[in-house]
Amino acid sequence: MNDVCTLPHGLCFNDSAHHHIVAERYQQGHNARHNNLLALTRLNVQPTSCIRVAVASLGSPEATSTTSSTRTTRTSTHTSHTSTSMTTTTTAKYPPAGDGFECNMFLGPVKHAEKKGIALDDTTFSECPQLTTKRWPNAKEKITSLRLFKAWDEKWSDHLDRLTVWKELKNFIQRGNNVKVLYGTQISCNETADDLDWIYIKELMFFIGREHVMGLAIGNEVELLHTQDVCDKKCAKRLFHGGYFYKKVMHRANDLAVMQGFQDVTLTTVMGGYVLGGSPFVNSETAGVLDFFQKINRDFGTRWAWSWNTYPYFDPHIVMDEGIFHTCNKAMMAAINFAPSSMLPGQLRELRRPECRWSLVDLMTQCG
Repeated sequence: MNDVCTLPHGLCFNDSAHHHIVAERYQQGHNARHNNLLALTRLNVQPTSCIRVAVASLGSPEATSTTSSTRTTRTSTHTSHTSTSMTTTTTAKYPPAGDGFECNMFLGPVKHAEKKGIALDDTTFSECPQLTTKRWPNAKEKITSLRLFKAWDEKWSDHLDRLTVWKELKNFIQRGNNVKVLYGTQISCNETADDLDWIYIKELMFFIGREHVMGLAIGNEVELLHTQDVCDKKCAKRLFHGGYFYKKVMHRANDLAVMQGFQDVTLTTVMGGYVLGGSPFVNSETAGVLDFFQKINRDFGTRWAWSWNTYPYFDPHIVMDEGIFHTCNKAMMAAINFAPSSMLPGQLRELRRPECRWSLVDLMTQCG
């Protein structure tokens, strides 16, 4: 398989059906709906198949029991005997955890498998976590890293049991793979929702165990929040210029400091190519990334990791091939391969310029 991640001290996460808003990189200011549906957790299965399995097996939060009876009658000239047997079958909420889906195609060893992981989408996490594959698709190497965008969503509570879902996730993480998790907690315009999300993250980290914590990502592409409809001018100004983002990072770090065993958890925030709109990073009133990183470096030094979402297909410099056939072969080749002169390595080089960074740890959290 292609060598997706060659970064020293780095780790890459492949995207898996995560729905989120992204903007075109390099200050294009265009919102787009990104819906990657890579069959990483459900090999050769349509995305709805996982949902159908989960809905069919969920029912109520508790396990269900089905009772059947069998009546047998024996008759002779003088006597009549009747016997009844009862059989009770208990159906668990989820089907048994397995090793993903079977496929007889082998694509060879995964290069640097220990530096790669998957981003677990909300649907798989909430509806059928037991179906997450233990091995890389069409390969023998085990999946040892996981990116989790949230610990729980209140909307799921209407039809799902949180503890049951968490138990299934814990089983996947601990069943022989010794998976490390990059936990994500949100930063938005709703402080109440942000704090509730953080409470769930703390509970889940305790529940699964410190030994399985890779790090904590505080916010996902916060530098783009001002481009979204849910962010008004007041919120956009408050995030960076008003210090809300920085204040929440410090609050999360202070909470970890009093959680036994979690004091040294690696901290990060996930950002994208938009930050390259300044030198070395964009530093506007609504996206004060440079000022933010300078404060973070002062407070955390090498404990802070650099995390990047890189999307070559959002690059505004992509153009169609010359000629009358309306093809895009050149742009496609530049976007999907990992040669040093291609787009993905080029973006990562810019993000990793010596004057831009203070830490040696890199996480490529999404790419496409």
